[in-house]
Amino acid sequence: GQSPTEFVINSRIDQAKAMLASSDLTLTQIARQVGYPNSSNFIVQFTDRVGCSPQQFRAEHQGKE
Repeated sequence: GQSPTEFVINSRIDQAKAMLASSDLTLTQIARQVGYPNSSNFIVQFTDRVGCSPQQFRAEHQGKE
């Protein structure tokens, strides 16, 4: 029930969430590994879909997965 573009974005965000929770990689490194050429676009997309910034997500979830 979602467009191919939405599927790709949601897949990237899911990968990023796992990486934020389980690694110490920088936001720039995570953004690049999940397919965003710059961290600014990644942060906007992440915040829109998750409801908090990647930094907030990491602070709340790191070490819990």
